[in-house]
Amino acid sequence: MDRAPRPGDLEVGALFAVLGALLLGNAVVPTWLRAHHFGFSNYDLGIYSQALARLAIDPPNPWLSGRQIHLFNDHVDPILFLVAPFTWRWPAVEVALVAEALFALLALVPLAWLARE
Repeated sequence: MDRAPRPGDLEVGALFAVLGALLLGNAVVPTWLRAHHFGFSNYDLGIYSQALARLAIDPPNPWLSGRQIHLFNDHVDPILFLVAPFTWRWPAVEVALVAEALFALLALVPLAWLARE
């Protein structure tokens, strides 16, 4: 059922567009720049990059040498199965960063929908 647009709908949309732009400018772009200059001091990105690369070629629970454990022995991340096929075409680090940014931005969609209601 369609409803007539309310006057506040435009302001809510603009607010979430600004939030998305702030997320891109303050989190996504600096992370991309650091990744391309190998500037990370922790190994979380490396673990998930290796996990995505190994998921694309190995059985469903590949061995991760960085943690010395099978990927899903600690906890299950089913979202990795959606992202892993993209590593057949692009490097795993870039796929991981794009997926993280995309899912963070997509989190704004239900928030915008709830704010409209």
